[in-house]
Amino acid sequence: ARILFHLSFFSAVCFLPVVYGYSLLLIISFYFISQLFFRTAVSRFSDLVVRSDARGLVSFSKTRVWGSISYLLLGILVGKIIDATSTKVVPYAILFLLSFVAINFESKYSRVENLDIKKMFIRPSANSFFIILSSMLSWMAHAPIYTYLSLYLIDLGYSNTLTAILWNIGVFSEILFFIVFSRIEKRLSLKMILVISQLMTVVRWLILSEYQNLELLIFAQLLHAFSFAGVYLSIVKMGNVSLSRDGYDNPQTILISFGIGVGVLLGKIFCFILSHYTSNYQLMFFAAGIVSTISLLIAFVVKNNE
Repeated sequence: ARILFHLSFFSAVCFLPVVYGYSLLLIISFYFISQLFFRTAVSRFSDLVVRSDARGLVSFSKTRVWGSISYLLLGILVGKIIDATSTKVVPYAILFLLSFVAINFESKYSRVENLDIKKMFIRPSANSFFIILSSMLSWMAHAPIYTYLSLYLIDLGYSNTLTAILWNIGVFSEILFFIVFSRIEKRLSLKMILVISQLMTVVRWLILSEYQNLELLIFAQLLHAFSFAGVYLSIVKMGNVSLSRDGYDNPQTILISFGIGVGVLLGKIFCFILSHYTSNYQLMFFAAGIVSTISLLIAFVVKNNE
């Protein structure tokens, strides 16, 4: 069954009204439908890679490195294109990338199993629930930094170039963590990696909420290795084992839908509500630190089920 191709293809098709539509409601509606198809395709592909990792065929962490490298290169490329043309080119670039993904899935991953909808409604164990909840809160806590960090740095007087450098420091740190993760995993349990990463996440948000000097801002961005890569990899691997034991055929579908999907949505709502009461970015980062602290406490409850 060519489920990955079909999901990616419909994602690209549903994105067409975003490019050519004139009604805001139409654009927003089809954007979310497009994202639904695309996120499902990503979760199915993640399942494929994680299963291959469990069999020793590939390294999930090193495969994920290419996602970070692509993010970095695309950010630079799209920025150059916008500088040379205008922001109107962005939807066309996204449509091209979605189409490219669909073609790639068609040619290489046409034999991935179909999604069994019934097995998505199995009641998760308490351990799986805590893993999903920790992931959800972690992504929720990231919302202020993705929404307001650039504005915060510019308000502090940092140039656009320096702001971009600080973002790239975070991406480079996550790439490095992905590369060395297999060595870390041999020395520490996944639960310990998750706890340490969640703790470093709390430290990162507190630094951003209390300090404004460049050295500590650089250190906070270096901690992105833990707040994103460390938390992400440990939860993916622990969640895969725990949810598989619960009877789920596609654990990553559950983790991405509820952990990332719901977490990002709640984070955006969280930022929207906060922005109505305060324009203090540091207060928003402090609130993110509180959410991450709750996620840290939940990480202590998670069982190490390697």
